[in-house]
Amino acid sequence: MNGPEIYATVFALAPSFHDMNTLWAGSDDGEIHITRNGGKTWTDITPKDLPKFSVVSIIDASRHDPGTAYVAANRYQVDDRQPYVFRTTDYGKTWTKIVAGIQDGHFARAVREDPIRKGLLFLGTEHEVYVSFNNGDSWQSIQLNLPDTPIRDLVIKDNDVVLGTHGRGFWILDDIGPLRQHQNGLEKQKAAFFQPADPIRGVYPAVFQYYLSGPLPDSLTIEILDGAGASIRSFTGKKQQAQPPSDNSRNRQRNPSLKEGLNQFSWDLRYPGATVFDGIIIWSARPEQGPLAPLGNYQVRFTAGEYSQTHAFRLVMNPNWKGITEADLKAQFELAIQIRDKVSEANEAVIRIREIKKQIGERSKMSSDAEISNSLKALAAKLSAIEEDLYQVRNQSSQDPLNFPIKLNNRLAALQRSVETGDNKPSDGVYKVFDELGKELAGQLGKLKTVLQTDLISLNRVLEGKAMKPLQ
Repeated sequence: MNGPEIYATVFALAPSFHDMNTLWAGSDDGEIHITRNGGKTWTDITPKDLPKFSVVSIIDASRHDPGTAYVAANRYQVDDRQPYVFRTTDYGKTWTKIVAGIQDGHFARAVREDPIRKGLLFLGTEHEVYVSFNNGDSWQSIQLNLPDTPIRDLVIKDNDVVLGTHGRGFWILDDIGPLRQHQNGLEKQKAAFFQPADPIRGVYPAVFQYYLSGPLPDSLTIEILDGAGASIRSFTGKKQQAQPPSDNSRNRQRNPSLKEGLNQFSWDLRYPGATVFDGIIIWSARPEQGPLAPLGNYQVRFTAGEYSQTHAFRLVMNPNWKGITEADLKAQFELAIQIRDKVSEANEAVIRIREIKKQIGERSKMSSDAEISNSLKALAAKLSAIEEDLYQVRNQSSQDPLNFPIKLNNRLAALQRSVETGDNKPSDGVYKVFDELGKELAGQLGKLKTVLQTDLISLNRVLEGKAMKPLQ
């Protein structure tokens, strides 16, 4: 032996997604080889522009073309901090250096091709993360709020880019749908609405992303439709609108934002909630929160100024659930909708009663006639008795239901929450309880109808005889 032997270490391996006998390999001394016969023989395909003693950090074999691969290499250990990124489309016979747009000193650590959009690449460097929409011909930073940190590797998982950093933990760029749909000239459009990913019931909401440029419209609308095109919910965003206060316990649905650049809006997958009234206090239920949508096909229509775009999407099953069918979830939804409607009926009755009682108070102040006064008090008493069976009128704070028994609208609302606890088919007992509560509600609404068709009409005759405005 005339001198010390130098051994290279295989630092990167990339199996082909098209041929099980093809494997790409890179070493820590700057060489790249390929085998196309299952390892029986290897061919040196090192790019001419890759200097010796480079560390081939990552080789990414294309999912779109069998002869295409991407390489990220670095030489910072020999005091060379320039980026080395290469692309081949012919199994390494020829290579193209693709570093335009990468800053000096941002040496490359990882390059990955998007499995969905051909030519969409992501690059992790020592200081920033980059994206290319043209197969690496040019790069631009997508650092956003990511701190200056080495990106040791990155992977594209479903619709997200997941980064593994050195010293800053894991970072995720959520939902790269807009990047996959990006086209030249997009920034010159007044608006663009991107195809959403399919939400997963109970896991991911429906997330809609849209781009706006100035001058901004006064408002925009996002409308949720079912598969047949019938409207489910509509949300409107306005300039400088006031958003409801953040309250995770109530899962309040925010309005769409209206600002220049990329915007994002999430639909919680719920239908409209029940009718509620000011000051309502319900125990262990959220009547303002509608039932969770069933699985199936949906549409979303985006309108901003003269721009309008509709996309279809599908609400899919949580893949972790076993033994649950689409029919089970449809039955759950249908029962929840029926309960919601009964809650609305109860609350609308309370609203109607309170409107009439308000008018009764006004009429009482307008007349000192004893007959009228007694008739008004009698009607108010009958209405209050029905109201108190429908709603616990003594509730003044969220803790009051601990002291006072819950009434019919609360029992119905709590039943809806029970039905929607978990993804499953409602039990036979739930249907029985709903039937009993429905009959009880029908009885109270029947009493109210009788009062309105007899006592109210009789009282109005008296008021009109006294030249007073009747109750509405």
